[in-house]
Amino acid sequence: MSTPHPILPSRPLLPHIATSCPNPRCAAALEFPVPSPLPRAGTLLSVRCFQCESVLQHAYYPGQVPSGSTTVGASTSRDGRSSSPRTEATQQGSSSNGGQQAQKKGRKIGTQERPLDTEYYDILGVPVTATTDDIKKAYRRLAIKHHPDKNPSDPHAEERFKAIAIAYQTLSDPALRKKYNEFGPKESAPEGGYVDPEEVFGAIFGGERFVPIIGHISLARDMKTALQEAEEAEEEGQGEAEGKRVRDAKGREVLSPEERARKEERERVKAEKEKQRAAEKAAARAERVSKLVENMERKLSIFTESAAGPDDPDVSRSWRTICQLEAE
Repeated sequence: MSTPHPILPSRPLLPHIATSCPNPRCAAALEFPVPSPLPRAGTLLSVRCFQCESVLQHAYYPGQVPSGSTTVGASTSRDGRSSSPRTEATQQGSSSNGGQQAQKKGRKIGTQERPLDTEYYDILGVPVTATTDDIKKAYRRLAIKHHPDKNPSDPHAEERFKAIAIAYQTLSDPALRKKYNEFGPKESAPEGGYVDPEEVFGAIFGGERFVPIIGHISLARDMKTALQEAEEAEEEGQGEAEGKRVRDAKGREVLSPEERARKEERERVKAEKEKQRAAEKAAARAERVSKLVENMERKLSIFTESAAGPDDPDVSRSWRTICQLEAE
């Protein structure tokens, strides 16, 4: 079909973040393109107002970017087609220490030293090794700076303030922080939230009610540790594969002095962890057996100290009733 108009060029959709000028004399509504590569959550971006030319500071968070669009860094050819279309979701995955990509593997458990997700740490601007006091100080500083009352012209102030509060509530609680490091935020967990393997096994074996009888079950804890170690070994194996190991005629790896030293250090650390874990398991077992013996002796003493003989019907009936009540 012919048309009198020439062929018009096109360009990829570029995501923009909406905000407003904080200058009270201007207060213009504006938007600016998302930089590439994507900055970390909480990064302050300097933006020049198109109307009054003043420079404003805008705190960036991933939720402000429309998904499914290419960023400013995508190059455009002469006919308007993007030569390297990288979506926001893909870039965000690569800019958060591989956290989002790791979650796609399925069954993945982080550790306290290497959390599965670091978004909450990024929001507060603290390292994963931060203490509770460091987290508290960071929260106080950011909460005051980004409070909605202090940023009435910023439409994203309330969203930032809420994200800061959620990050603080999670990381300031040792139990919640441990779960976050291992399983990530609730939104990235299965429907209904994440479930700790130790909690699953506790529910199967009756939970706290069975502790006086069988003690704490270590099977779930051992399973979780095995998963963590297997995934760390898999990551190390992938790193070695990417490095294209050189092998000799007998198929043995040819290692440089630095690589050999790193390998020996990994083996030494692994041996120390196994030795420490074996000692902890032995101590836990001894404590569990001692406690169970104490509980059993106390339970049997009710019968032995009250019975007139081995066939005392009244005491036997009373003791069976006590056991039934405890079981219920």
